[in-house]
Amino acid sequence: MRLLLAPLMMLATAAYAEYIPGSDIQIGNWKGAAYTYDDTGAFSHCAVSASYVSGDTLLLSVNENATVTVGVVSPGLKLQPGQQIPVALYIDRRAPFYGSAVAVDTDFATLVLPDFANALTALQKGRTLVIESTAGSGTYDLTGTFRALNQTLDCAVRHLNYRAKPNASAPPVDQASSSSPVDKTLLFQVATGMIADMGISDFVYLSEADTKALFNSDAVAWNSPSMGILGGVVAVSANGLEQLRQTDAEDLAFLSEACEGEVATTARNVSMTDYQSRELRSICVEGDSSTESLLNKTLVGETVLYTLLVFDSTSQFSEPSVRQDMSEQAAFRAASFVKE
Repeated sequence: MRLLLAPLMMLATAAYAEYIPGSDIQIGNWKGAAYTYDDTGAFSHCAVSASYVSGDTLLLSVNENATVTVGVVSPGLKLQPGQQIPVALYIDRRAPFYGSAVAVDTDFATLVLPDFANALTALQKGRTLVIESTAGSGTYDLTGTFRALNQTLDCAVRHLNYRAKPNASAPPVDQASSSSPVDKTLLFQVATGMIADMGISDFVYLSEADTKALFNSDAVAWNSPSMGILGGVVAVSANGLEQLRQTDAEDLAFLSEACEGEVATTARNVSMTDYQSRELRSICVEGDSSTESLLNKTLVGETVLYTLLVFDSTSQFSEPSVRQDMSEQAAFRAASFVKE
């Protein structure tokens, strides 16, 4: 799965951003949402994207400072992050837009268009966009952009004064600035127990950088490519949370954000004698492959424990009931370790 959510987040600015729950946009092949600045929680931009048969992805955003950004993700680009590239944008027979694009990644560059009204109208009403630059060129059909950009503009107007409020508890992906209320050594013990319970001998712990990229929080994660499974454990402060279902929306968004195909999600309570526990399930279908993710969260005193199991289409654990049992056992083990 390509993490297209990341380019959508960074479309208006090179700074990292956070998704605004419930802001999703989908018009034909165009999909997107609203995002905030990571450091302030204030609204940053609304963005949409569409994929092309060439393998390129075109991204468009309406930004809080009344500008429009055009971005391209292309496997053919060979850029240096931070590199500036002279670019010309041609839309039908209109006057071209000139500027200096910035390479956000090796295959991702963005260009901010300050002429808001003209840029938005051209992209909405145009049929074909041609991008010429020293790094390469591309031609993109703008079918569907009128409705998609109308929705994006409405999204920006609706969220212009938005500022994120602290959640009673947040999912693993939103815990970048908080340390775990549980010693990391204990998390390693829980992870080791999970692996032993599954009978997996061929596994590796993910590096701290890779774990942070996955959870954006203090966590322990591991992977077994031969068994087609990835696992992780996170502990966050409950911050007065009373019902686990209060954070279902954020947690399901965390599970689904990397999927570019069809997503199905479910949530259910898990019977656990001493604790309140809940399991969230996400299935992502992309072409002929599928990925199932099971995120179990358990409230233990003032701590919410998350255990994650992700099974890809090659996983040796193919039975749904077996996967569910593994998820429940991992959650129970985590709760038992913290209680001790």
